[in-house]
Amino acid sequence: MSLPDEMLKRDLLLNNGLIDRVIVDILKVYDANLPYAFIPMGIIGEVLRRNHGANFTNKEQAVSHLMAIKSVVGWQYFRGIYQVSPDLMNQYAKRPLPKALTLEKLCHLPQQVCYFELDHAPYQGFYASIDPVVWNDKGSLNTLDLLFIGLEQEDTPTFMAVQVALDAPMPEWVIGNPEVVKAIQIVLLASDPDFQVNDRLGQKSDPYCGNGSPTNKYTRQPITQHYHICHRPVLAS
Repeated sequence: MSLPDEMLKRDLLLNNGLIDRVIVDILKVYDANLPYAFIPMGIIGEVLRRNHGANFTNKEQAVSHLMAIKSVVGWQYFRGIYQVSPDLMNQYAKRPLPKALTLEKLCHLPQQVCYFELDHAPYQGFYASIDPVVWNDKGSLNTLDLLFIGLEQEDTPTFMAVQVALDAPMPEWVIGNPEVVKAIQIVLLASDPDFQVNDRLGQKSDPYCGNGSPTNKYTRQPITQHYHICHRPVLAS
């Protein structure tokens, strides 16, 4: 069983089915018509506060908790696990990070909630998604949301939630964090039209599984699919 599948089995995030019911309720009414984004964390938080008495007093804790809900529960609507070969990753890692991440670039992620495997500790992988509504004193902006997950002793899950604003200067703390830098490089690679997604048989694949917009037409996927990001073949002239 893959690590994302294991997380779906844990009561830690599903809260005995409560969170899953909240997501289903939201999907009945929420339709932002955004083919590149799953349910915004703000919408999930508002439903939890209004209907279930959730009280988030600490912003960092709220972001971590809501991102975990969106990522782990949202992933079951796609169930794609992505791998990048070490050679391709090493080649791509030589490229410098862009001065800013853009929505125009990242909206080409193969699925709205992707899970990427990592080949080193302390995290076994991370979820990646775009959140379309984050409010601050300057209004709203899109963010790239990264939820790193790993297992400590006795299979205790560990998480690290990271948000990076899109169409804004790359923060210094991102550039100085090798885990986040590598994750961003993987996300950029997965969004790059020069590469393609293959299934485990090596055939070009369309991972969306029919789960496009609008949001209220999502269906859960029963089978986890493994995908490989590779070079796009050069066609003979």
